[in-house]
Amino acid sequence: MRYDVTDAREWARATLRGHIVTTLTPFADDLTLDEDALRTQVEELLRLECTGGLYVNSVIGEVQSLTAAERDRALEIVVGQVGGRVPVVAVTPGNAVPDVVAAVERARLAGADLVMLWPPTFGYRTPEGVLRFLEEVADSARIGLCLYASGLSEFGFRITTSMQRSLLRFPAVCAVKEASMSLSGYLETLGAVGDDLIVSCPLDEYWATGRRMLPTKAPDVLLGTSRPLYMETAKAPHLSRLRAAVNAGGPVEAELSNVLAVAGQLHTKFLEAGGHNLALIKAMAAARGLPAGPVRPPMSPSDPATVTAGTEIMRQHGLLDR
Repeated sequence: MRYDVTDAREWARATLRGHIVTTLTPFADDLTLDEDALRTQVEELLRLECTGGLYVNSVIGEVQSLTAAERDRALEIVVGQVGGRVPVVAVTPGNAVPDVVAAVERARLAGADLVMLWPPTFGYRTPEGVLRFLEEVADSARIGLCLYASGLSEFGFRITTSMQRSLLRFPAVCAVKEASMSLSGYLETLGAVGDDLIVSCPLDEYWATGRRMLPTKAPDVLLGTSRPLYMETAKAPHLSRLRAAVNAGGPVEAELSNVLAVAGQLHTKFLEAGGHNLALIKAMAAARGLPAGPVRPPMSPSDPATVTAGTEIMRQHGLLDR
């Protein structure tokens, strides 16, 4: 961590750029954490032109199947391998306030630059109860916090703009990952808190619209995006080209078409149905050469026909050799 928590918002706005890429958690054949594969994966991701940071222990990283000790170890490995070259964001999910408070502090001590704060993910939750949960964590945090405002049914609770405004009194709260899967929801959040917080969307098409429509509010960062895992290579840097075109004010149709064609089939359609297809993303990442390994229960491998269709889409867009 490279700033005082009271300066978290200033640090986030000055520092966060590009795609903050979700890491996969590579497992060995016996389903233990493959530490060497994770280090190799980090280096491969840092070589991508679009990478502006790494995002550890997310949904894409199969966080639901990791023990607390494994989450801590994965973060330790990523921070050590990155060596300060880019910011590292750690996810610290949990349903008990003391567990989350402790995980946030462990992430800070491990060298994370920012923590992604989820609402509790299980059971009956009220806005008042979740707000109190978030307030207690934010009040104790000594590292910047990003609120995960997801509209996916697999989470079952969205941190609303009203709740985000209530949390502005805590200096640690410095960003929002806006994942409503709604362009209007993203623009609404930018309008509501974009002057105070980094409001980032992991979908390039929504980010591009925000940059064009609300340039003083929409930041040049996509927090916690998995698309570089299957949408960006040295030969076909689709995401980098799109970002450059948007920021230059030039035409974006060609690159946006490539991004939507691939991401729509490999990821977005599953998000629109309510959740992440982690097994398919792992298979596509492995197809382009990233160390990934098998999935752990409760996931199961993606069916061969879906994998074959996915690799063909990647080939059509220059992401795999024919």
